[in-house]
Amino acid sequence: MNKVLVSRWVRITALSTVLLAGIAAIIGSGSSDNASVDLPWAVDKTFSLMRDDVLEMDVATFLDTTNTYVVNDLGVEPSTVTATAASHGNVVVAGTLITYTPDAGFIGADTFDYTITDSNSNVDSGAITILAMLPMPSPRQIALDSANNRVLVTDDSLKAVVSVDLTTGLQLYFSTPATPDAVNPFSAPNGIAVDTANNRALVTDVFLDAVIAVDLATGVRTMLSDATTPDASNPFTSPDAIVIDAANNRALVTDSGLDAIVAVDLSTGARTILSAATTPDAVNPFSAPTGIAIDAANNRALVTDRVLASVIAVDLTTGARTILSAVGTPDSINIFTLPDGIVIDAANDRALVVERAQNAVLAVDLTTGARRVVTSTFFPDNRNVFVRPGAMVLDEAGGRALVVDTSLARIMSVNLVGTLENHSGKRTFLPDSAALLSDNHLLLVHGLVNDAANNRVLVTDSVRDAVIAVDAVTGARTIFSDNTTPSADNPLDGPLGLTIDTVGGRVLVVDQALTAVLAVDLVTGARTVLSDATTPDELNLFGTPANIALDSGNNRALVTDSGLDAVIAVDLGTGARTIFSDATIPDANNILIGPDALAIDSANNRVLVVDQGQAGVIGIDLTTGVRTILSDATTPDAVNPFNSPSGIFVDTANNRALVVDQIQRTVVAVDLGTGARTILSNSQNSVGSELLLPIDIDAGLSAGEVLVLDQSASAVTSVATSDGDRAIVSR
Repeated sequence: MNKVLVSRWVRITALSTVLLAGIAAIIGSGSSDNASVDLPWAVDKTFSLMRDDVLEMDVATFLDTTNTYVVNDLGVEPSTVTATAASHGNVVVAGTLITYTPDAGFIGADTFDYTITDSNSNVDSGAITILAMLPMPSPRQIALDSANNRVLVTDDSLKAVVSVDLTTGLQLYFSTPATPDAVNPFSAPNGIAVDTANNRALVTDVFLDAVIAVDLATGVRTMLSDATTPDASNPFTSPDAIVIDAANNRALVTDSGLDAIVAVDLSTGARTILSAATTPDAVNPFSAPTGIAIDAANNRALVTDRVLASVIAVDLTTGARTILSAVGTPDSINIFTLPDGIVIDAANDRALVVERAQNAVLAVDLTTGARRVVTSTFFPDNRNVFVRPGAMVLDEAGGRALVVDTSLARIMSVNLVGTLENHSGKRTFLPDSAALLSDNHLLLVHGLVNDAANNRVLVTDSVRDAVIAVDAVTGARTIFSDNTTPSADNPLDGPLGLTIDTVGGRVLVVDQALTAVLAVDLVTGARTVLSDATTPDELNLFGTPANIALDSGNNRALVTDSGLDAVIAVDLGTGARTIFSDATIPDANNILIGPDALAIDSANNRVLVVDQGQAGVIGIDLTTGVRTILSDATTPDAVNPFNSPSGIFVDTANNRALVVDQIQRTVVAVDLGTGARTILSNSQNSVGSELLLPIDIDAGLSAGEVLVLDQSASAVTSVATSDGDRAIVSR
């Protein structure tokens, strides 16, 4: 376990070093050996740490907004330091030292305020933002996925592609040996490029000598090109960087084993040699081709060669090589030592090149090859210096280059748009802000539904009296519909269960306090009453409605009512209510005693109802309303009995229902044929953030996962359907 100490002079020391005043420290918990923090240049500060790390900070020597000490070094000591509580961790104040310990497994942003008063009654305060994320121990290369507001980073230790949000910096595992499934796992992922036209990322794998395609929506991996796919011609030996040459429907890959540029057909995966020692000739051969970028305006690829210390231009038509920039070309100013990643900054008629040995980024004029320093250890200042920079991507919209530092295991942002306050070349860690995920915390949640068409999850919150949208990519939360959003019409008063009515373009929400079903427009969030005590009439009134499922085949929604011990059918057009199943309808067999969640099992023409009174799952025929016990304490046996079952989801692909149990804190799989129960996920048989009070469950954000709503943790958690491993999506 390491403690990383970062001072305002950018000094990194080991655990044995004394913790000095004015230094923030992160104490590793085993999740990261290279934790780091943003430097304390202002009262409001953001610290980035790995999951389960502990943050210590001495606030006495933080600088205020005028760059002067709140408590200076002239003998004026603070008399009081106070801090507010954090939402997702514990804050302890001891003198001027504040220690923040996050909740176990917490992923996301947390904030608290502190106030400091010195002995002369000078008072100042600020906000501390902590961004806890999954570790990225060995990042390799990076690609921009602007459509999803993220960069994708390969990590060879994780054998994974990690998604990093461009706004918050939040790191999530996107495609791993187990996510979304175990098909075509990486062995040593390296280069990465986004193939926008085919909605995928292409990843080179050094050990597999392959290019693997990764679906940008699901993370699913397919083999595009390897020693046998599509054939054995021109196999890779050490594929490195990759770039998309869209105009020629191909990807170009640097291969340092072949000392060549290999072209890979984007449709077939077929490989051809574009440029090598004898292709098209022996002029200016590569020695160790590394990074590659497409200079479309000049019909060429620019390739860095770490042995030749040069940038070589490769004609996209012929493969002919010319030296663009090297020692003596065009001069010997700012020469390369170990060039690595390269991108084209066409707007400024230059290429940007990472200089690994010099810990710098150099600009190369696209016409002359002249080099100048963009950022280095002492330019524009000596803050946030590189340790081992490598791959790079251009974020034009953000006016910055994003550089992977493999030693720091961080992404560094290099400003490219100079202002008086933010000089060109200034380096900051991604994130430089964590405000987004600190908004709209989940308070008292009840139901969730995956709104896949809008790339979000919708969650009901009865404290906020709101439907909250959780972004499927970042986990960021926004108020989708509450008593002021988009208007005050038909306000929510106790929202519980919800379901998506895709055809109607709405989400249907059960409001227990209103004894009603409200329709919420999926675009605007506007609310209308579908069914209540007077709409459309006063027949078959709700008692204590709880949950809802869409039975689209019969043009109705089915609502459980624990007050009536019934399931009520609500016409999707009129809102008219009819009793579908109760103690006498259609008969008195297997009556409901506490119906809660429900889900449609279309293949078996039934709705599955979780009954808390019977601690079981009851199947109700969608045509007749006849009830049968699918699974309870004695059906089909007494193995893995429920205690307090709650949400339910039909996992059709695996012929099972998945049920969350609040007291057992588990996800239980129920065979749709036999009712047999097996444990999919709990604290003993799977890993990840522990479930505290799971209350609802629905389809996952991608194949091979489901989403579980945890009322106690106020979190949306992803659970793998293969092994039950868990990861927090939003909390």
